[in-house]
Amino acid sequence: MQVTSGQTPRAAARASGVCPRTVRKWVARYAALGITGLQDRSSRPRRLNRPTPQHIVARIGELRRQRLSGKHIAASVGVSTATVRNPKLTVHDIAREEHVSAAYLYSLLRFPWLAPDITTAIINGRKPPQLTAQTLMRLTPRLPPDWAEQRKLLGFR
Repeated sequence: MQVTSGQTPRAAARASGVCPRTVRKWVARYAALGITGLQDRSSRPRRLNRPTPQHIVARIGELRRQRLSGKHIAASVGVSTATVRNPKLTVHDIAREEHVSAAYLYSLLRFPWLAPDITTAIINGRKPPQLTAQTLMRLTPRLPPDWAEQRKLLGFR
């Protein structure tokens, strides 16, 4: 490896067409596992699909028996219409169907927990100038459950 022979991670990254972080990851794997640490690894997630929680499946069943529309059920339960069609679907199944990543869907699933005044402000275009859609998606994994903390994190007040 170029790095073990004295080349900097940045120079090795430039030569390999990857970022320095990737080179440092490779160096750590090589130090820990030798040449076998550099073999291709599966990109399959370590934690597999999470099914729709049972209480939501039960609620969908109750609403179906009342002959409500799939759209109405989805809105009242807080799930996608795809989940109403098949409550055994996992987030990964829906992501595949919608052609988005599961990580993106998990981020979206946090939005119903936004403080109501934040949601209203965003819908009405009264959001802080620094709060863009990209910023909101980036901050979503760190979104605190406390509404006052959400306001502070997102720049409201």
